[in-house]
Amino acid sequence: MESSLQGAYDALTDTVKRLDQLLATCSDREHASGSVTVDGRTLNIDETMTLNAVTPHMQALQTSFGRELWFSALHAIHHWSMVRVVAGELVSDMPRFASCQAFLIHSFLGYSN
Repeated sequence: MESSLQGAYDALTDTVKRLDQLLATCSDREHASGSVTVDGRTLNIDETMTLNAVTPHMQALQTSFGRELWFSALHAIHHWSMVRVVAGELVSDMPRFASCQAFLIHSFLGYSN
């Protein structure tokens, strides 16, 4: 867990820069085919891989690049929504900057109460 606010900010902005660089290297043809080339290696979105996780016991399971990428994106949204909940307890006029997946889908599809 990062204990330095500046360290967390630096790590986050570095990650955003790295993702921007990766996106800039992807061609439209790759996007259409569901693949991406990283460091000279082409990865297909459906390419299988073995995930080795410590939970705290070692677990190995088959997954795909696309599934792990999707999970990572959803997990990031989850964490940002939790940051928003905690920040909202500390600041009464908190701007909306993160929401859970269900709310995002609900808003995107235009559903109203």
